[in-house]
Amino acid sequence: MKASFLSVLILVLRLSTLRGEDYCTEPQQLFSEYYVFSVPEKLMEQAPKWNSSESPLPLSPEIAAKNAVLCLASAFPEIPRWRVESITLKRLFSDRWIYLVEASDITTAVAGIPWKLTVPVLLDGVTVAPAKVPANEQE
Repeated sequence: MKASFLSVLILVLRLSTLRGEDYCTEPQQLFSEYYVFSVPEKLMEQAPKWNSSESPLPLSPEIAAKNAVLCLASAFPEIPRWRVESITLKRLFSDRWIYLVEASDITTAVAGIPWKLTVPVLLDGVTVAPAKVPANEQE
């Protein structure tokens, strides 16, 4: 059985997050293209640490959402409005956390279903631009 490049890429990205290297999202579709968000390990190391028994978080969910929407607006200026659907706080390592902000494009929904992307936001508010998965590597 031949595995598609996309399924192999997803497996590699998942394994790399387990080894403590760059954090990568799974490929996400927007229109006919696929994108990944890859946060370099160096950026994660520079972000504030947070112990879950401490309070408050170094970055509020509201600021994380704002930064994610700004990242998407910059990467996709043809999409006029993004709506935040969810904000998740995810532990990457014992004291390293990241927000995953899911936002939808409510202006170009297909059959009433909006396109959605999940943007990683570090606890210092840093986001990374999405990288397009080359067309010949999508399937």
